[in-house]
Amino acid sequence: MTGQTASPRIEKLLWFGGLALVLFCLALLLDGTLSKTRGGDGPSYLILARSLVEGYGYADINIPGAPPHTQYPPVFPLLLTPIYLAFGYNFLLSKLVIVASAVASLFVVRAFFSGHGGKLYGTFIAVLTGTNFFFLFYTNEIQSEIPYLFLSFLALLYASRHVPKAKAYQLFLALPLLLALAYMTRMIGVTLVAAAFVTVLLALRGREGLPAGLKKTILFGAAASVPFVIWNLRNSIYSQDIATYQSIFAQADYYSLDSGSAGLGSLFARFSLNSGYYFECIYEMLALMPASEDGFWWAALIAVFLLVMAGFVKELFCRREMKDFYFLFYLGLLTVWPVYGKGDAQRYLVPLIPFLYHYLFSGFAFVWGGAASLTGRTTIGRGAGFLALAMLLAVINTAGISYRSANPSGWNFDGVARILDGGLFRNVQSLGLDDLGANGLKKTMPCFYNYLLAADTIKGSLADSDVLMARKPEIVYLLIDKPVVRFPYTSQAELMESFIKEKGVSHILLDSCYVETDRYARKFVMSRPERVSVMVSDGQGTVALKLQ
Repeated sequence: MTGQTASPRIEKLLWFGGLALVLFCLALLLDGTLSKTRGGDGPSYLILARSLVEGYGYADINIPGAPPHTQYPPVFPLLLTPIYLAFGYNFLLSKLVIVASAVASLFVVRAFFSGHGGKLYGTFIAVLTGTNFFFLFYTNEIQSEIPYLFLSFLALLYASRHVPKAKAYQLFLALPLLLALAYMTRMIGVTLVAAAFVTVLLALRGREGLPAGLKKTILFGAAASVPFVIWNLRNSIYSQDIATYQSIFAQADYYSLDSGSAGLGSLFARFSLNSGYYFECIYEMLALMPASEDGFWWAALIAVFLLVMAGFVKELFCRREMKDFYFLFYLGLLTVWPVYGKGDAQRYLVPLIPFLYHYLFSGFAFVWGGAASLTGRTTIGRGAGFLALAMLLAVINTAGISYRSANPSGWNFDGVARILDGGLFRNVQSLGLDDLGANGLKKTMPCFYNYLLAADTIKGSLADSDVLMARKPEIVYLLIDKPVVRFPYTSQAELMESFIKEKGVSHILLDSCYVETDRYARKFVMSRPERVSVMVSDGQGTVALKLQ
């Protein structure tokens, strides 16, 4: 059998086998609950979908008066609206939207990187991405990272094929539309626009000269930025005291209103802290090994990071493609964007997983092949060294899957069971603790279980006009279907009093999970014990109170 006939067969075997493995893992991980949801992103998307379906517009209907929502862009909630329209809060179907995006993204990733090292290389990148633990984990979350990954690579694939010889409709309509779909899914997609601007300028300068190329590039940038400008103008008009991405970035500390605006000192401190997070996370996302203090771990971390950075620098200077400028701008923005813990940093890196593998291979090719790799356009996807590294990464991913398989608690068969018993299209409009997966939380995070239990206990005592104040208003709203607001992160009693009066707060829910609750809400309540009466208490810090 010749190499010419064996290679396509090997590539197809790898592709279909890898795709089957990805689908198998997704089926086992998929569940029909919000069991992993501690934050407000997933519930916020569901609430926004409901708001659109029920005619409130794009609004925070959990807040009294249903003010316009000014933070998350609308594409992902729009994808969820047909499901809410037909089935209410059906978490399993909502997650299947993410699964569909994940599978589609692998096809686009494969096609994109096939142009950077051959079809076998593109297949390796796609399969490694699909079996990466973090890719699989966030495919089981009602979050926008995976749909954004798909849309961003769709824009990159289109640009790589059409920008060098772009016609007017491709440059001023099709590509701007794809870019807008990406950044209106996750606003960090504006880095795609910046990368496209540089790439189009380089392409047109070489083809038409600098004056004409610059003029067309400016027109292209304007066309690509129109939805972004409109969205931000809308938000600036409606924002008032509601968070926007601009207000979050401008604060020295989002979790402390008293800290004031971010100056150069706080931005530098943020850059220093974030750089440390991403330095570790890049390694952990590729090697699937958590942080350690031993010398081997640090040596491996530094080696992997240097290979990724070497591959990136080599590609940036040798190719100067849109993907390289995008990676640069994306990581650059992340280093100054507020990050609250390594979990946030890992989540923000999920759309870059295919690039991390690609730059790791590129850096390895540079070390393996030396100066010759700087000119060869297909060296990266060929040779024994590449195959050895690719197989090592495949073993790492498979070991991670095997580990979860050996620990049944890591898998959740609820989604598969609901599909098999015909319950996929069950309407779960009436949400309860079971739908939120509170039984699992009782073991893994008791304070959060008690928090939800307290909200569930008092919801029958709340009138439609009552307003609850809590740390995680979105998920509490899904549970009790009554107005819920987040308390302001301030120690100034007069600001808290003003907020309570403005929002008409009648009840306060205190949890024992979050430091902000103790720092702000509990401190305020303890300074005014005569103002409150206890409705529910678990004796460990979780308390539901009624304001007198």
